[in-house]
Amino acid sequence: MLYVKFLIALFGVTYAYKNLSPYIRNITNFKTTVTVSAKLFVVTSICTYLALLVVGRDPQNIGNLSLTNTQYYLLLLDLPFTAIGEEVFKVLMLLAFLRLFAPLKNNKFIVSLLLSSFIFGLLHINYNYASSLRIIFAIGVTAIPSFLFFLYYKSIYPSIIVHFFLDFMAFSNVSTNYSFIVLFFQLALCTAISLLLLRQFFNLAFNKNKS
Repeated sequence: MLYVKFLIALFGVTYAYKNLSPYIRNITNFKTTVTVSAKLFVVTSICTYLALLVVGRDPQNIGNLSLTNTQYYLLLLDLPFTAIGEEVFKVLMLLAFLRLFAPLKNNKFIVSLLLSSFIFGLLHINYNYASSLRIIFAIGVTAIPSFLFFLYYKSIYPSIIVHFFLDFMAFSNVSTNYSFIVLFFQLALCTAISLLLLRQFFNLAFNKNKS
């Protein structure tokens, strides 16, 4: 699955390079990236909390998982690819809808935003059909801030960072290796690995388009 997600994300970047290029090339300094990511994390957390108040706690039943240490560490290796792949897919979908619904003029943004959020939520059902509407609503609402930040700050990196961090927190809560100190070092390690992967991933995409 690691390679599949990587290839999907790579295909998305290379195929829609012209549309994504401004958002990928807009690499701000470290302090600005951290600041924007922190703002997005707070806004996303608030939206998630409000959405869960409506649909109920844990519609995806993540809390029922019981991960061994081995399963948890394997999952950590997957999270950077998941964050990159899903965020690239999200923004490609939004940009495509904005172009498709251009004739709607003033309404194209709202229609594109709602439709992109709905589809992203739909992709998280994972055969849990009994809670499908709750999952679509919760994930869709949670995705809206990342879309808005993406367009406003013209950068995909804060969305990827926050996506990874939220997934990390969610799955760490169901790990048998849950402790503050352990999680701190795990998060630091995974963050470093994710940043290196991001750099190599986008450098590869750019080099392929230039050749």
